Amino acid sequence: MGDETTIAQVNPKELVDAMWSFAEGKGSTFRKGIVEGLEYAGDDGSRAKRVTGVVIDGAIVPAESVVMSMGPWGSVLQQAMDCTMLGVKYHSVLMRTGRVLNEAVFFSGLGDPEVYPRNDGHTYVTGFPDPPRVVSEVPGEVEVREEMCTRLVDTMKKVSSEMGGAEIALKQSCYLPFTKDSVPCMGIVPKHANAYVATGHGCWGIMNSLASGLAMSELIINGEATSVDLRPFDPERFA
Repeated sequence: MGDETTIAQVNPKELVDAMWSFAEGKGSTFRKGIVEGLEYAGDDGSRAKRVTGVVIDGAIVPAESVVMSMGPWGSVLQQAMDCTMLGVKYHSVLMRTGRVLNEAVFFSGLGDPEVYPRNDGHTYVTGFPDPPRVVSEVPGEVEVREEMCTRLVDTMKKVSSEMGGAEIALKQSCYLPFTKDSVPCMGIVPKHANAYVATGHGCWGIMNSLASGLAMSELIINGEATSVDLRPFDPERFA
């Protein structure tokens, strides 16, 4: 794949924190709540519906434009278009060996684990995905199954003597978002004037996040994305 001169690794939380710090410095605000649906303007005879707000915890928050980017939790998206989101659940563990490792490893077999060393001495290990399904678990309350984490640790002990004695710093799980055809869905929602969607990036979400955000901002502000050709991801295929 390359070496340290041609490839790099992004720590997802560090990237998200840095991006939010920048956005907050530009005046953005964060609101946490349960998104229940979209609010629409009355029928004015036009073919495209116009969203006037988002219903959050029972209250309407006015909006000039809305971007639906909710990962595998697609109930609100389904109110606007026929796009059923699926989630693939992965478990992962953070293992600490006492020194910084420098080789990422991707196994074929043994549950197909992936091993990502980080520069703080931790190594991120994931694998053993669940089958795709409609997600019913609540965001922030996704169950971490102990037996899956144990399988990951046991696999590392089989393939690496150094990882065999590593400290287990964290056990976690998450869902990767997929559309029905496994192709990201990005663009304006069919039959809508000011509702947009950007989701379904699977395991490539962090890598593609910045380019996706740039393209979506161009589409919303200028009416056209010029940095990325969004035609392969057109939501119209789910209309």
